[in-house]
Amino acid sequence: MLCSVCSIVYITVVYIVILFFLIMRRTKIIATVGPASQDYEILKELATIGVDIFRLNLSHNSQDSVKNIVDKINQINEEIASDCAVSIDTKGSQIRTAQLDSPIHLNAGSSLILTSDNVPYEGVKKLYINYPKLSSAVNSNDKILLDNGMIILTVIEVQGNDVMCKVENDGIIDSERHVNITNKRLEDFEVITENDVEDIKNAIDLGVQFITISFTSSSEDILKVRKIISNELSHVKIIAKIERIEAIENIVDIVKESDGIMIARGDLGCELDIEKLPVLQSKIVTLCRSEGKPVIIATQILDSMRNNIMPTRAEVTDIANAVSQQVDAVMLSNETAIGKYPVETLKMLIKVIEEVEEHIILGNDLKEINSPIEDFANIAARIASDAPSVVALVIVSKNIETILAVSAARTSVPALVFTDNQYLGKITNMMWGIKTLPADLSRDNETVCNYIEEEMDKNYPHWRNKRYIILIDRADINEKSIPILQIRTLSQQT
Repeated sequence: MLCSVCSIVYITVVYIVILFFLIMRRTKIIATVGPASQDYEILKELATIGVDIFRLNLSHNSQDSVKNIVDKINQINEEIASDCAVSIDTKGSQIRTAQLDSPIHLNAGSSLILTSDNVPYEGVKKLYINYPKLSSAVNSNDKILLDNGMIILTVIEVQGNDVMCKVENDGIIDSERHVNITNKRLEDFEVITENDVEDIKNAIDLGVQFITISFTSSSEDILKVRKIISNELSHVKIIAKIERIEAIENIVDIVKESDGIMIARGDLGCELDIEKLPVLQSKIVTLCRSEGKPVIIATQILDSMRNNIMPTRAEVTDIANAVSQQVDAVMLSNETAIGKYPVETLKMLIKVIEEVEEHIILGNDLKEINSPIEDFANIAARIASDAPSVVALVIVSKNIETILAVSAARTSVPALVFTDNQYLGKITNMMWGIKTLPADLSRDNETVCNYIEEEMDKNYPHWRNKRYIILIDRADINEKSIPILQIRTLSQQT
């Protein structure tokens, strides 16, 4: 009996802590699941501390392992009354080096032959690259980066299917390492493979909220995935991963067609000159915010914490820059997937985000208004930010466009969304500043509003006698559905 009582108390306390904690932090956090974090207790600790979305990369997971982890996340959501969403990255066509019997030690100034002929390195001393058009894609003096830039090669000449290169730095190449050809557009590069189609269908069956398209090149890639999703009668959202030159060239159409953007700085920083990356990141963030689309900053957020308990000062400043740009989310990759300190890394990220958010000036004059409901939501957000003594903006809605518009406005007060759409609640985990709570919207407006006041009074007693803005985007009045905007005062419930 005592254990049952303790369990109930624990769940209640954790729920209130999560609710209060997340509403104060506007920037959302995505954590990649891997060997360092796939244990149930570690996942639960990450969810309790503040992960909004768990990410699984199909480059490193089988369908069985994905199902196992998704099942754990669903169980954790029930156990601690959290609402963590799940995002799946497609594998796509990856250009990689061959499987090797042993690592290759390379010395600066030495030669290395890359080839598209599938031959073992040990026999011919040529390193197989799984891109058939390798030799036609490069010219003399082009740069080829191996293992995310750990080894830099300069092309000397091309002979048939062989590419003769000069090694620019000492290093070691192991099996199946990433290959990037800098500043090149690659022909016949398949973004959505047959395996990806099956993986997407499997992810839909598992009930995930987001599909991230790796190596997105154009809006056509998004349309292909959207057709698959539509045929499966699903509403899963599509995130375009920006990591190729072609994606930069087509970025405007990609942003318009997708449901969100991930700026994957790892591959992107190898595909183009790395000094261009900061300005490019800023431009993409600005574009996404002008379109009202969620934007994620990914790769090496706290990379040093894979092996160290403290981050570098540069990493902390990088996070601060992303938060100051008011991105919707930042993503931990290797830090939580294979790092030594996944929990400590998450805690550090939250501390930095919260500190920066206290000092940034909020608001968004970038978003274009494209519909009456967006206009209404934008007005509500501005009133909530500007009106004296207003402590929160409450949105009663089943409409994702309304919630996106409120998020895009970057209101300076917490934004609480009450909805009876559980799936929508998880989708908002990608949106800046939004916290979603359950409510039965089938009842009349006043009953719903009374319920909301009870929940606010219970969870946020420090808001009593303070004013809040409430937006009901589909209120039924005299048999007509119209939006309502009110200023109310939260009174203590009896």
